[in-house]
Amino acid sequence: MTSMPTPHGFCRTVLRGLPAGLLVVTASVAVGAERWEQPAERMPIASETAADGTAAAGLRRFAAPAGFHIERLFVVPKEELGSWVCLATDPQGRLIASDESNKGLVRITPAPLDGSKPTVVERIPATISGAQGLLWAFDALYVVCNNGPDSGLYRVSDPQGDDTLDAVEKLRAFDGRGEHGPHAIRLSPDGTKLFVICGNHTKLPFALKNLTPPQTMGGIRPNQRRVELPADGTSRLPANWDEDQIITRLWDASGHATGILAPGGYVASTDRDGKTWEIFTAGYRNPYDFAFDADGEMFVYDADMEWDVGLPWYRPTRVNHATSGSELGWRSGSGKWAPAFPDSLPACVNIGPGSPVGVTFGHGAKFPAKYQKALYICDWTFATMYAIHIEPDGASYKATKEEFVARNGLPLTDVTIGGDGAMYFTVGGRGTQSELFRVTYVGKESTEPANAKDEAGAELRALRRSIEEYHKADVADPSKAAAFLVPHLAHADRHIRYAARVALERLPLSVWQDTVLGSSDPETVITGVCGLARQADKPAQPQLLAALDKLDYAKLSEFQQLEYLRTYQLVFIRLGIPEETVRVELGKKFDGLFPGQSTAHDQQLAILMVALESPLAATKLVPLLAKDGTKTTEVSTDALARNKGYGGAVAT
Repeated sequence: MTSMPTPHGFCRTVLRGLPAGLLVVTASVAVGAERWEQPAERMPIASETAADGTAAAGLRRFAAPAGFHIERLFVVPKEELGSWVCLATDPQGRLIASDESNKGLVRITPAPLDGSKPTVVERIPATISGAQGLLWAFDALYVVCNNGPDSGLYRVSDPQGDDTLDAVEKLRAFDGRGEHGPHAIRLSPDGTKLFVICGNHTKLPFALKNLTPPQTMGGIRPNQRRVELPADGTSRLPANWDEDQIITRLWDASGHATGILAPGGYVASTDRDGKTWEIFTAGYRNPYDFAFDADGEMFVYDADMEWDVGLPWYRPTRVNHATSGSELGWRSGSGKWAPAFPDSLPACVNIGPGSPVGVTFGHGAKFPAKYQKALYICDWTFATMYAIHIEPDGASYKATKEEFVARNGLPLTDVTIGGDGAMYFTVGGRGTQSELFRVTYVGKESTEPANAKDEAGAELRALRRSIEEYHKADVADPSKAAAFLVPHLAHADRHIRYAARVALERLPLSVWQDTVLGSSDPETVITGVCGLARQADKPAQPQLLAALDKLDYAKLSEFQQLEYLRTYQLVFIRLGIPEETVRVELGKKFDGLFPGQSTAHDQQLAILMVALESPLAATKLVPLLAKDGTKTTEVSTDALARNKGYGGAVAT
């Protein structure tokens, strides 16, 4: 098994070029064949003053906010215990760690905060290896193994009741392995289900029926095809996902992820026995970990394709608010969806190039309130743990990042909050030297438990969640549901509109299509036709085109124009290019709109001009290739505030 989900280009920069002796570590104290002890060691902080009164310096010093202390608790003997990549906490407050390959699991009793005793590490006898997800729930340890043919969800238990984890049960196999295989596992906010996150080289945990080549490969298709879900599988996303590319994509030149298709990486929930599965959110590249906030909202830290930096389709590593039925738009090669697409949702905050690994919220930490509420994300490549400060923004959230812990030569792997209110994190992965650290706060600010729930935006989030209830199962009264849902297509909040569209796609078209097609409200038409394009068949295409044509493009906001152009694309992708007379007229329409007011609009108009074989496409587009420099234009601040979605400049 390859230990980390790290993108290949940056993977070895952490240790390269560091001075000799930097990774020299204290030897373990071996107490017995299966037990190790080490005393805690205080780590120097760059902002502190050295004992002689001079400023602290050196590559070995940590960067951390004022008032925080860092201790090294354990240096892992590599030959015996391998390299640790995952952490969890058991009911007794002990830590459990996993090796990246075949060294198994260990249980850790951290040194007490006063340092009066050493850290004790004991091997867990259960025969299991390659764990990249650990969770204590339902009186057992759940383990997600990423280990070739043994990849899957396992339950490790103590049937004798002697505090010894030695019984292993495989609950579900995963068809995925390596750095883009199955990863972390979490307990649902209500404590009733398990959630597992998987990279984009991992197939769904259940088999779909009646897949056809157009369905799986994307591209223009004259009629919709339906996918049948098995008895043990459901999806909150409408399951007729596709690549939804109207022009030929460029696959990665090196062959990475070539042929990997929608839905890409995903998060799925299951029951405690791993019997039935539901896809909750999808469209990720290679997310390794995720976490729930105090309001039960999911946040996913996704990876980038680092050698796409500078290309128009590059997407940085980012934190996503992963709502029910959300599609985040990852597609292989150049096929990634723009963040403004109405059939997708945007990032909560962009982080930049890196390698996402462990994630946790600070709930329960004896930290100042700001840091109790923060989401902590670990970047393996650039040796940095960020504190993500999230605040409500309509029915969703916006966020800012802060470097929380960093140091040269710190390949972070996972982080958790212990029962003692301290933060624990590991380094290691890809055969590097592994260590366990602890972060505590000793400053002057209050560390009393803070209310981690956000009152701001609660009403809109409650509305969104009431809509998301219709993502779950068959609806008893579709007409009544449609009467509730359709008005929300016109809502000012993008996440409300998105949730309503996903819910409507699960209903018979007969109960909602006429209301959408007869509407004069731009958002109702755009978002509604987006849903109809994904669910209707080719005979409905003239009605969909007529509904879009009645909108005045010039009167739409900048953001609505981008949604409008994407919706036209979906009508052509899902229902086919129209007959020649209609095609020519539509081609003239888009020719007349090009060039637009921003590069973002020009990109989508150019796609439509090429797809419709406009005779002016070459005349208008080729001269732009000869222009010097890079044109960047951002959608207006007003559009961004209203729709919370167009994530910045688009470069050509």
